[in-house]
Amino acid sequence: MSTITSILKNRAIIASLIVIFLLAVVVTGFSFFQYFADSNNYEKGHQAYLQADCKTAIGHFEKIINSSRLINFGQYPQRAQLEKDECLVFQNAADLESTGNPSSALVAYLDFITKNGNSPLVETTRIRIAGLFQIEKIPQIASEASCTQTGALLERNLIPNQETSLPLFYFACGQAYEKINQPKFASAMYQWILISYPENPASFLAETALLENQLTCQESETLSQSVIANRTDFMSKLYYGCGQKYEGNTDYANARKMYETFLAAFPEHSLAMEVESALARTIVAQAKALGAEEISQPESSGSTTSGVVQVIIQNDSPDRMRITFSGPSSQVEELEACSTCTSYEIEQAPLFCPELGPVGQYTLPPGVYDIVVESISDDAVTPWVGNWNLVDGNEYHRCFFITTELK
Repeated sequence: MSTITSILKNRAIIASLIVIFLLAVVVTGFSFFQYFADSNNYEKGHQAYLQADCKTAIGHFEKIINSSRLINFGQYPQRAQLEKDECLVFQNAADLESTGNPSSALVAYLDFITKNGNSPLVETTRIRIAGLFQIEKIPQIASEASCTQTGALLERNLIPNQETSLPLFYFACGQAYEKINQPKFASAMYQWILISYPENPASFLAETALLENQLTCQESETLSQSVIANRTDFMSKLYYGCGQKYEGNTDYANARKMYETFLAAFPEHSLAMEVESALARTIVAQAKALGAEEISQPESSGSTTSGVVQVIIQNDSPDRMRITFSGPSSQVEELEACSTCTSYEIEQAPLFCPELGPVGQYTLPPGVYDIVVESISDDAVTPWVGNWNLVDGNEYHRCFFITTELK
């Protein structure tokens, strides 16, 4: 009985060993098959990866990653996962470029280089970035996101032909900032071009854009102290353009300031007469807005040469005065104060001109004029304003003195 039992046990052991052997053969065979499959897929995926053909590479890597295995020979799943992760980032940037979003593609390519500095794909990525900086593409790659990365792009030497590309990129960034209502950053871009690349063709675009920027008028004093002020006609364009903007917005005080600064700085400029006319127009508008007292049309006091009229104004006040004529011809003149004159209380005001102060004689073409007479010495003195029809060949005379009200 024991002999039979022993024989049966031996047979069972042999059967188990055979099963184990067969299982080992199957496992080993399956593992070797999987190893060769992984090796084949990895080699194909890796070659595609090295050529930046990430769509193909990812397909092969996923076959490795998604496959089951009993024994992990060669660590192919880990290697495939690492290269797939790189490819996903690179492919995302490539897809952004191919679908017409170059500014986002630029940021994504830069992000790839920043996070995968030792990747074999870095050189291809650098080439892709260089391609985005072709002159005709530069306006499309500028956005708030890409423009804030300028420092990182320069640090990694990713902007090719910088003497040509960089000024154009700064200008495009300025335009991008304008579109999202960030005029301060836009102005900084334009100024940087004008300071760093004054002879570059992009500087002419930047100059025009800076003059149109909504903050430039507020920064006129700062700009007048910078090297930008040395550009031909820059400050004259700035003062005149800002004067027009302020005038259009009924900000007459700042409009006057701009026009007066223009005339003081550029008295011989070809636009000086036009600016003087604008100044006269602005002075009249401001005086009316401030509730200036009306001065009636003077009677003719004599005659003069045909084709002109002559206006004689006497300053019988202790203040320096500005006289403005706005009409067929515009003039802005000043009269010195009367050293022996004084102000009068309303009840004691003279009925006739004291005829003590300086006299100004102004020759003008005939026509209808808005006239403003104002104190330069004292802002508290209300100006006078009138609308006079000055007839050809006539002479007119008026004097002005200051009256005060009892408190």
